[in-house]
Amino acid sequence: MVTQSPKPTSSPPTTGVRSFVRSIEEASSARHRFGQLDGTKKMLRVPLFDDEMLTSYCARLAAANLTTATDLSLDMGVTFQNVIDGAERAIDALAEYSRVPVARLRSAAVVTSGRTLNLQGEPLTWQNYSRTRLRFCPGCFRDDDRSKDRMPGTRRYIRRSWALRFLRTCARHQLKMVDLGASPLHPPRNQDFIENLEELYDQVEEAIVSPTARQPSDFEKFLLRRLDGIRCDGELLDELPLELAALVCTLIGVAALHGPKAREEAHDDDQLWEASQTGFEYLAGGVAGMHSFQDLMHRSISAVRCDIGGQKIYGNFYVRLKDRKDPALDRLKCEIHTYAVEVLPLSGDSEVFGRPEVTRYVSEKQLRKEFGHRPGHMRKMAVAMGFLSSSEIDAGAMPRDVAVRISELISDAVLPREAAEMLSVRTVNFNDLRRAGIFSPVLSSGNGVDAHERFSRTAITEFLSGLRSIAVCPSDGLMRPILRACKMTAIRLGDMVALILQGRLSKVGWDADKEGLSAILIDPREASAALAPAGPKKLTITEMKERLKTSNETAYALVRGGYLNSSMERSHAHNHPLRLISQEDADAFEKKYVSFLTAEKDLGISRSTLRKALKNAGLQTAFPLDEVRVSFYVRAELEAAIRVIEGAD
Repeated sequence: MVTQSPKPTSSPPTTGVRSFVRSIEEASSARHRFGQLDGTKKMLRVPLFDDEMLTSYCARLAAANLTTATDLSLDMGVTFQNVIDGAERAIDALAEYSRVPVARLRSAAVVTSGRTLNLQGEPLTWQNYSRTRLRFCPGCFRDDDRSKDRMPGTRRYIRRSWALRFLRTCARHQLKMVDLGASPLHPPRNQDFIENLEELYDQVEEAIVSPTARQPSDFEKFLLRRLDGIRCDGELLDELPLELAALVCTLIGVAALHGPKAREEAHDDDQLWEASQTGFEYLAGGVAGMHSFQDLMHRSISAVRCDIGGQKIYGNFYVRLKDRKDPALDRLKCEIHTYAVEVLPLSGDSEVFGRPEVTRYVSEKQLRKEFGHRPGHMRKMAVAMGFLSSSEIDAGAMPRDVAVRISELISDAVLPREAAEMLSVRTVNFNDLRRAGIFSPVLSSGNGVDAHERFSRTAITEFLSGLRSIAVCPSDGLMRPILRACKMTAIRLGDMVALILQGRLSKVGWDADKEGLSAILIDPREASAALAPAGPKKLTITEMKERLKTSNETAYALVRGGYLNSSMERSHAHNHPLRLISQEDADAFEKKYVSFLTAEKDLGISRSTLRKALKNAGLQTAFPLDEVRVSFYVRAELEAAIRVIEGAD
């Protein structure tokens, strides 16, 4: 084998060159102290370290024999590029010349396949594992220099983990890694470790003299564990290849620390070190940790449109991952997509790693297509009914469950004029039925929205069917149409219908030649008798509301809901029928219930004590607030709650 000395240069020698020459001289004089020349190949050998890179070993072996890695490879019948690629023929040749077992050399190799590398079972791209940059730990080089059992000029070696871009701290020495940048040499010599040390001698020595102390981050410890084949860092991280896991941690950390629009390349090494640790803390928490990061990004958006895309929400993090087709990212993308659709008002027009098939919200386009109503009208009715807040009246999307409910109401709703036509009466007659509580609107004004009252078509149809089933008495000469009977007896239509529904008329017939309420036949005399005054004086609605210190609307609501017993009769003071409440029923109601407005005086407590008692006991109103607008409570429960508060005081 022919060995070559360093080629002469026309420029004056530098300190680095002199040092290299001295190393060669020391190596030459140390042949008998550090190894034996092989009789056939006349090779001086050096040891391979367990964590050493194959190219580093080849360069050190070449330096021990006063040549370069490029020339040594040619002498072995291969090229240095074969060594760089981890080719089997290069490993076999090195094994023959170095007497190092093939298995050990193979473990030191970083095998190249196309555009990817394989480092200890982990696939990496060149940009994330650049062997053409001189990256090293000053502490490790100092330890190497102190190893007197090694041949001078070959003591320092490159650890396989150093080229990993995401590793920025030496865990052994707790020192910041030094990155001197791209090699000034041309390929393949730019991967000859010994030649690079010579070219960058002064920068290397300066970095060794003034290292920067830093504790390794948990993220960097994770990298080293993964290179050792250990997976114990949570479901998401353990499922990702090392390179993808490191990239995702970095992207998440940059977004979390610097905002969604921040780009990785705009930050220096120290900022990326901090960002990687931050991202690791999120991902180490598994799916819940990923959701925490998403929540942070969601809070950074002032307003979320229903058709917003992942780039607007998650910024550069989303851009970098969106077009990557690696199946290893599918689980992560699915978790991000599912959670975004779950917590954000997204519609089928949004795109977060794909468009959602089923969403909690529907866009205006979907509202028109799926429900056939004007979106603005649907939102207006939803706000009026309390299904949406007033701030959402101009929003572009609507919760799907609200859209379904409002659509059903609108499709079934009719105006008072249409309702009167269905009942075959005039609008004034229908309004009387509405005041009597026979019909209640399903849509009306509310929450600052003006809307005409609308009534349920289905409820009107069922009402007529119910009357038809009652009206089975054969007609006789004394029975009259219900509207005629109302005029004859001065009974309002609503009160007359109430008599029928309460079963207080025995004679109710049906005129098959007419439709709606006009077909109902009753005996006017029986109706008058049913409302004749009897027994002690009873309270009118007006008198009852004064007794309860509430409004007519609340009193009527209590009666309509069946919470306060009443009956239609002619009072002693009036000739026309009224809705009356007996003294016994009024006394029983007041004994059992008390309103929030009267509890303070009735129970002799302050309002603050009353509120505290209600809150601590978690008392619910006795009647639904959408039926009875005033809060009533069961008196015994409220008194017990107050006793608890007073006992505690």
